[in-house]
Parts: sequence; C-alpha cells; structure tokens
Amino acid sequence: MMEKESKKLVKNSIIMTSIGFLLMMIATTIVYFGMHNLLLAFMVVMLEPSGWFLMWTGLDQIFYKRREEKPELEFYNKNPSCERNVLKLIDETRVIFE
Repeated sequence: MMEKESKKLVKNSIIMTSIGFLLMMIATTIVYFGMHNLLLAFMVVMLEPSGWFLMWTGLDQIFYKRREEKPELEFYNKNPSCERNVLKLIDETRVIFE
C-alpha cells in the first residue's frame, strides 16, 4: 500500500511541476511578444505566481515529502514476512484454544 501511495505522490508531483512549468512558459511567451492589452497583462500577473507555486510545490513533494516517507516505506519493505508470522501465530493459538 505504501508503494502505491509513494508512486501516486511522485506522479502527482510531476504533474504539478509540469503544469507550473507550462504556466511559466505561457507567461514568458506573453511577455516576450509584448503585452498590448489589459487582458494579456492580467494573464501574466496571474500566470507567474501560480506557475511558480505549482513548480516549487511539486518539486518540494518530490524531494522532501518523499524523503520523509522513505524510512517508513523501507521499514515495511524490509519486514514483509512479519504479517505472515503474526497470522501463523494467530492460527496456532486458535487451534490450541479450540
């Protein structure tokens, strides 16, 4: 379960970073070709902060949030047999008490 969540986190983070980068490219294109009306100026004002926010939040999740979850994921990956041993112990105690 943890691996699926980790992969989903990375996937969502890459999507966020890509959308942020795309928004920054759109804002850069508008500035490069010139802002000749109020609508384009407004778009640049809205696209730049949202692009930065999405890019940095996506990168933050990829590098820092994933690093925070890594020890827990490694713990569960190192101990896959624990669940089987506990279930085996439960079955054995059930047989004894029946």
